[in-house]
Amino acid sequence: MLKQNFKILNSILIFCFLSALPAFAQRSKPMNIEDLVKKSEVIIHGVVEKVESGKDAQSGLLVTYITINVYENFSGAQTGKYTFKQYGGKADGLAYFPAGSPRYTENEEVVLMLYPQSTKGMQSPVGMEQGKFSVVTDNRSGKKFVQNKTPNPNLFKHLKYPKTVSDKKWLKPVRIEKYDYAEFAETVRKLVTTLKTK
Repeated sequence: MLKQNFKILNSILIFCFLSALPAFAQRSKPMNIEDLVKKSEVIIHGVVEKVESGKDAQSGLLVTYITINVYENFSGAQTGKYTFKQYGGKADGLAYFPAGSPRYTENEEVVLMLYPQSTKGMQSPVGMEQGKFSVVTDNRSGKKFVQNKTPNPNLFKHLKYPKTVSDKKWLKPVRIEKYDYAEFAETVRKLVTTLKTK
């Protein structure tokens, strides 16, 4: 019995290690906004309504179900609610979250750029944290801004279509940690039209 448990544990550890490798590779290669939009199947702006973890009935893996109350569908979804299943979660006293995998909290406002679903029905932001943007409101001005957990210096660099960028300051070689939401959203809309119709 002890030997069998050790084999199971060993298999889980190997699986976890191998699963973390692609995540690390995605994390370590900064993508620009065109890459993120191009690789996305779904791009939405909304508020996280529900976050639930458990074992996936289809694969038996630990997963998290995230439900978004969609304010704007930029591409690939509909307004209303959008639920996706992301690898990593907790259940039955076990917990596993891949390195660099985004986490979510209820009532968090986000812009998500999501890969197409995997064969196991799982979906995650493009480039891990790179494809998840938090939308925050400035208390003084009431203006909304978009920021990324991993400030990406290449987000608006090396673009093929720089004219799609609404705020030309973003194209300059300066470090920007947050972007005006209205300008960011307009840029995403233009990029979706430019890249998804070619």
